[in-house]
Amino acid sequence: MPQSLKILNFRGNPWDTIIKCIPNFINCQSTPSLRNFPLCKANGGCPVGYNIYGNIYLDSSANCNAEAKEDRMRGVKVTLMDSSMQTVGTQFSSKFGEYAFTAKPGTYSLLADSTNIPFVIACAAASVTISTISSQDTLAHIGLGCKGGYDAGVKAVNVSRHFQPGQESILNILGGDMLKLWGTDECPSTTGDVKVYVTGKVKYLGKGGALTPSKVSSGGDTIEWNNINFRNTDPYTAFAIRYETDTTATDSDIVCVKVIVSAGSSDMDTSNNHLDHCFNVAKTM
Repeated sequence: MPQSLKILNFRGNPWDTIIKCIPNFINCQSTPSLRNFPLCKANGGCPVGYNIYGNIYLDSSANCNAEAKEDRMRGVKVTLMDSSMQTVGTQFSSKFGEYAFTAKPGTYSLLADSTNIPFVIACAAASVTISTISSQDTLAHIGLGCKGGYDAGVKAVNVSRHFQPGQESILNILGGDMLKLWGTDECPSTTGDVKVYVTGKVKYLGKGGALTPSKVSSGGDTIEWNNINFRNTDPYTAFAIRYETDTTATDSDIVCVKVIVSAGSSDMDTSNNHLDHCFNVAKTM
């Protein structure tokens, strides 16, 4: 990515009057702000580039209706199949649980893949019929249900900036209640421990996230959060540590991180309880 990005400017005729809505977009600077425009949706009076649209939701009411109060589920794989059960396309639901397809006239089935996710399919989508290329089906919703257990683990580790000599970095651990990463806290949760081991030419400075560590080793290379109520913690911001890279470090050095999450024998998926990752030390910018 370049170090600077040009600000988009589409103010003035005819853009102020022509643009009625926009497709989904990444965060960027623009004049006027893109956030002033609604996203294009078939039921919002804006033309769209798809003709099949739906939501993945957690059917907490157990009535197979996608109610506004129910959580929308992100990252769920959805496959569109034609009448011969041949794959037409595959999508993953967005942060807001949405997915969409463009299809030729015909009858289709929508299948959500629950193979490797901690949910079951509670409400399958009805078959979809597109009679003409301009016809639309915007009610192809799919309901999920909790499998009944909890899933504690670690998804990833990242840093706020590269480890660089003499510079501070925040090491963030994305973990805790893994079900929250899919977009819900309605399923069973638990308490547990998060332990982080850090090796390399770095010095511990203090906490970098919402939770203060329960225990820090004398050298700052072992950090623990104990007996944490994962239901009440944000897996994106709870576990983070501030480190400063030693001024003697070079780009041949690495900083390695090992994360262990433990939450008892009833954990549905123990394969995500451990994570090892190493970062290269970067040259001073």
